[in-house]
Amino acid sequence: MKSNSGVLFDIKTPPIVPRDDDGGDTPDIPENRPTPFKDAVAYYNEGNALFADERYQEAQKAYQQALELDPNYKEAQKAYEQALRVKRPGRS
Repeated sequence: MKSNSGVLFDIKTPPIVPRDDDGGDTPDIPENRPTPFKDAVAYYNEGNALFADERYQEAQKAYQQALELDPNYKEAQKAYEQALRVKRPGRS
């Protein structure tokens, strides 16, 4: 494909990835640890997916993990309580 300037571009050429200091293929990126809030959100989202899949006990555990990381996470608390109230097959 030609550009307006007449230079050819090969769209199949892989991007250039900077090498890290020891010559490897991975660039040196400062360690970016997630904050507890981000972890809590991830567990909450996992709980929501499990709940939608009717895997209620697993959802409860995911919500509990979210609450351990962020005890003030109101949405996770509500979802946890809802998962506790769900009737399971064979239980009244």
